Amino acid sequence: LDRRSIPYAMVTNKTVASAQEQIAHLGWTGRFAEVIGWDLVTHAKPAPDPALEALRRLEVPPEDAAYVGDQTPDMECASAAGIPLVIGLAHARGADTLAAAGATYVATTLAEVEAMLLRGDTICA
Repeated sequence: LDRRSIPYAMVTNKTVASAQEQIAHLGWTGRFAEVIGWDLVTHAKPAPDPALEALRRLEVPPEDAAYVGDQTPDMECASAAGIPLVIGLAHARGADTLAAAGATYVATTLAEVEAMLLRGDTICA
């Protein structure tokens, strides 16, 4: 996504300040176009509010978006927001659990996520 200048957001049930602290610790400062925490929305994940707020700020309609997450609230949030491509990253939860929660695809590595998101020079939706 970075190489193709495609903006992306982090949607978390942490506060924005806590998420920014973790992002800085990982050396990812400036990587996310937006960071949406529970403190910016009325309802946290699994409600669609955080995903919809991220998409509003990115100026991307839900039908043109993709969502990658590793927990059931991520899958539920993205599905409730009307995002058609919901990728579950099976680490903390198993593939069956993520699929049951709304994942349209399940990956086990970030390379698989990249392949699911990108086809040539265009993003899939």
